[in-house]
Amino acid sequence: MIRKFDIEYWNNIAKFRRFLQRIGNNRLVFIDEMAIYSIMIPRRTLVAPEHEPVIIVEKPSAYAERYDFIGAINGSQAIACMILSPTDRKNRHIEGITKEILNEWIVNTLAPAINRLSVNNVYLIYDKSRVHNKADMIQALKTGKCKSIIDVCYMPTASAKHISPLDNPI
Repeated sequence: MIRKFDIEYWNNIAKFRRFLQRIGNNRLVFIDEMAIYSIMIPRRTLVAPEHEPVIIVEKPSAYAERYDFIGAINGSQAIACMILSPTDRKNRHIEGITKEILNEWIVNTLAPAINRLSVNNVYLIYDKSRVHNKADMIQALKTGKCKSIIDVCYMPTASAKHISPLDNPI
């Protein structure tokens, strides 16, 4: 079914937005991961005069180096981040960000960073990535001695573009 006609999809987004709007921006911490490929995409091309110069790159080269990034933000600032370079991944014998890497980052980097914010009753928001496991993340926060997190919540699938912390009036 097409998303724009899926009522349940939009109801889930509306419900989540209402939940977020009742919480102050500095009490919301969003985490996400992404991969960045280090390739130089061509910026110029030769085309016939009647055609538009368009370069379409659908998939990065198999030889492009990939950098994995984990970041956390709240309503007013970037809180913590980590970059895994190709060398880091090779040394750890991993292909990308795993549950173990994420939980290690939460214990060693994110939990202390949240503690330094001196904000109580914080919510950790994440997407439905395969590396996110709520129980493991809560345990990692406890291991990192982060007592200000009161809940760990996930965003509905494909909803990030419809949820802006700037919508939050508190």
